[in-house]
Order: sequence, then structure tokens, then C-alpha cells
Amino acid sequence: SLVKSGLGGFHELTAYELSLFFTFFVFLQFWNMFNARAFGTGRSALHLKECSGFLTIAFVILVGQFVIVTCGYGFFNVVPLRWSDWLIIISGTSIVFWAGELFRVMHRRH
Repeated sequence: SLVKSGLGGFHELTAYELSLFFTFFVFLQFWNMFNARAFGTGRSALHLKECSGFLTIAFVILVGQFVIVTCGYGFFNVVPLRWSDWLIIISGTSIVFWAGELFRVMHRRH
């Protein structure tokens, strides 16, 4: 995985950088899953009453991502992330969720 560096050259992404990118991408999709579930319903994505299947899938994704990044090493070409990385990624990518919630609130008011 080559990326262009600031000086016009290329460098290979480290396993740590790939792990960050992979986890960032998965969590963008994780939060979007909530928006997709609420799409067209007029309800908040936090309305989770009678959604045990959805919550089970969300839990499996969370645990699965942690296990893959923490234990996947050579098979997935990843390395474990620091707890601070997890917090930054989860909170940073949650903007997708909160933007969807804000859109739904604004849409309900109009």
C-alpha cells in the first residue's frame, strides 16, 4: 500500500497506519448503520425498542473489530491500537451518527 508523501515520493503504509485506517472505516460504517436503520422512519436512530437483532449485530461488529485489530496480526496485517486511538476513532467517527440525528430533528421540525 503505497501513498504519496509530502515531498513527491511514495512510502509504504505501516501496519499501524493500516490498522487505524481499517478501524476508522469500519466505525464510519458502524455509525451509518444506525442512520440507515432510521432512514425514512421519522424516528431517532436511538429508538431501539424491539431491536434485539439490530443490537446483536452492532455488538458483534464492535467486538469483532476489537478482536480483529487486537489479535489479527499477520492474517489481517494489523497491529493492536492504543486505547486512546480507539476513543479518538469512536468519538470522531460518531459525527456520522450525530449529523444524521441532527438532520432528522431538523426534518421533523419542518
